[in-house]
Amino acid sequence: MHSAICLLLIAASVVAGLYGCMLGIAALKHMHESTESDRTYGWTLWWFLEASRYNDTGKKMCRQGAIVFFSGIALAILGWSCLV
Repeated sequence: MHSAICLLLIAASVVAGLYGCMLGIAALKHMHESTESDRTYGWTLWWFLEASRYNDTGKKMCRQGAIVFFSGIALAILGWSCLV
């Protein structure tokens, strides 16, 4: 039972990571003053830290991305720590 909860926490962190990536890719269309390289291969997993590069909708997505990112990290830490 204990390990099942740990694995559930780890699975939730993976889902949060995937959602954060999808949110970041969706936010690309809200990036103003971007070059083609920014839109093609300039995207990183830290995209939400550059909220100033986005319009208002993109800035909201950046806030959501930060919440999802740090929630995923917290879930992963909890999941791995209870397995050890």
